[in-house]
Amino acid sequence: MTHRVSLVDSNNNLLFESNGSEPIFPEDDQTLPFDKMVRPFLAYTPNGTVQSRKLFYVNYCTLEDFQHFETIIDKNELNESIVLCRYGKIFRGNKV
Repeated sequence: MTHRVSLVDSNNNLLFESNGSEPIFPEDDQTLPFDKMVRPFLAYTPNGTVQSRKLFYVNYCTLEDFQHFETIIDKNELNESIVLCRYGKIFRGNKV
C-alpha cells in the first residue's frame, strides 16, 4: 500500500507528488541509526482522498505552534484546509 501527497494547480496540472513509500530497513541492521529510520505509519488513520485549495504549514503542530499561527491567521481559515507539519517534538498520533 502506498500513500501519496499530490499538489495540483487550479488547472489540474501536477506540481508535486510524493514517492508514496519509504525504504524498508531491517530491524536488526546495526549500520543504520534508529533515529534515521522513517516509519510512515499511523494505525487506524482512514484512507481517502482529500482535496482543498488551502494548504498550511504549522511547524511541528505543537500547541505553541498553533498559538503562534493564530497570531498570523484566523483559526477559522483552517476549516476545509490541509495542514502539514514536521515529524518530531510530539507523538505523531497527536498531530492527527
